[in-house]
This record gives sequence, structure tokens and C-alpha cells, in this order.
Amino acid sequence: MDVDRVFALHIHDLEYIDIDEILKDLLKKGMLKNGEYYEVAKKSSSEKRLFLTERILHKGEDAFPTFLTCLRERNHSKLADEMDRDRSELLKSPRDIIRARKDFLMDHLDVDRVAMDLFESGVLTSGDRDEVTALRELTQRRTVLLAKLLAKIDSRNFEMLLKALVTAGQSDVSKDLRTQWEAVDKGKPDLAISLLSEMPSDDDIWEMAGKLQDIWEKLGEKLGVCQEKLEEIKKLRNSLQDTTYSVLREWRKSSPPGRYTFGALREALQELGLKRKADEIIDVICRKKCDEVKGSI
Repeated sequence: MDVDRVFALHIHDLEYIDIDEILKDLLKKGMLKNGEYYEVAKKSSSEKRLFLTERILHKGEDAFPTFLTCLRERNHSKLADEMDRDRSELLKSPRDIIRARKDFLMDHLDVDRVAMDLFESGVLTSGDRDEVTALRELTQRRTVLLAKLLAKIDSRNFEMLLKALVTAGQSDVSKDLRTQWEAVDKGKPDLAISLLSEMPSDDDIWEMAGKLQDIWEKLGEKLGVCQEKLEEIKKLRNSLQDTTYSVLREWRKSSPPGRYTFGALREALQELGLKRKADEIIDVICRKKCDEVKGSI
């Protein structure tokens, strides 16, 4: 995970460190210049934390490990270990965020009100709610609710959790989790680019052949299938869909690594001035991914 995302993840934890002592330590270790240190020393704690984050981000590869060393030397080993771990991990889902913020949530979660709101929104069942609220100890209730969230929260209902926190008067907690999710979402590769880089399967080729059968010959030429192969396929006198399928299979065989993709096929169609045909390729991809998602539920 990028260092800026690690700092965003632990923004509330950093409120509890002795920021003045950490800045002094960074000065001694050469991470800050005298002028920088004396200038920021006059500012508020929140401004000092912002300054600290910006300096660590822009001081090179050694800055973050040095900062972790300072934390450990100031008896913040647990925080240093968590930040170090998060630096090497990539948060991918709301569940990852809940796991990463478990300690924070165990300290702050208004478990009864959040559980009730999640029940009313359909995220939790009545049995889930009762299992949480029946426990006497607050720590136990929070532990059980977090276990429920890890089992039930995903990208589709994460927003309901954030709204439940706001309804419970915990806008700060909601904001903390939303910040992490926005950082994760920002770090994801563009979905369209990701899908277009995939290689069509035999089933995909057959489906696309039915859509492209009226242009099989010029498409084959555009995709780089040699004229000799196109003539061989033509002489077989198969149906147009079978012929187009054979052309696409030949394209697969002759393509260099990384060029046999949905994106390359779409690009060829666009260069032929066939935007509508190119858009049909996107339809094939979207239907394919939709079926995969449905199959995993």
C-alpha cells in the first residue's frame, strides 16, 4: 500500500502520539532541517501532524522506515507494527478495511444503535441483531458485531454501514471508513481497461463470430491473419459464423503475447470504422463478467 494511504488509514491513531517528540527525533535523524523544525514547532498539533505526513511522503524511501523507528523508540511499537504491516498489504474490499480498522472500531463503535440500524436496512437478520444485543459486556457485543460485518459487508452494502454509523451519531467513524474506501477505490485499475486486457475464450470467440460474420475477411486482414490462411479458410465453404470463428482462432494462434485481447479486437474494429461492431464487443465482455459475478454469489 502507498505510504499516503497508510497515513490516511491511521489518521486517528496519530492523534495519540507525542508529535513534538517525534518531530525532534526526526530532526536528530536528519529527516528534517533546522529551519523546518523550528517553523513547524510554533504550529498547532493538527498542523504538525499534517506537516509530518507531507514530509514523510516527500523525503524518499528511507523516511517511512525512519518514522517507524521513531514511533517504536517512543513506545508506539504497536502502531508502528500496524503501519508497517499495512505498508506491505493492499486493501481490496470493505472487509479488508474493517479488518484493518478493527482496533479502532473496537474502541469507538456504538454497537447497539449500529446493529439496530443494520437490521432495519436488511444487512443483519433479527437473529444477528439479537445475538449481538443479548451479550452483557460491551467488548463482547462489539466483537460479535465485527464478526457479523466481516461475514456480511461487501461493496454493495458498505454504504449502508456508513449510513448506520451516521444515524448512530458516529459521523467521525463513518468518515474514517469512507476515507479508507475512497483510497482503495482510487487505487483500483480502471475497470474498462482491465476487462479489455483479457483474452477471449473459445466461447467468447464463437459468440463474437456471430456478430462479425459479415466482415470476416477484412477483419482477418486487419488483425494480421495472412492472406494464405484466409484463402484456406474460405475454401472450406463453412457457414459464415464458422468461417469467422476460424479466422478469430487463427488470429489467436498468430498473435504475439499481449495482443490477443478484447481490446485489440475492439481497436481493429474501430480502425475499420465499425464503431457499432466495436461496441458489441463490450456487450460480450459485460455479459461475461455479469455471469461470472452471478455464479460467485
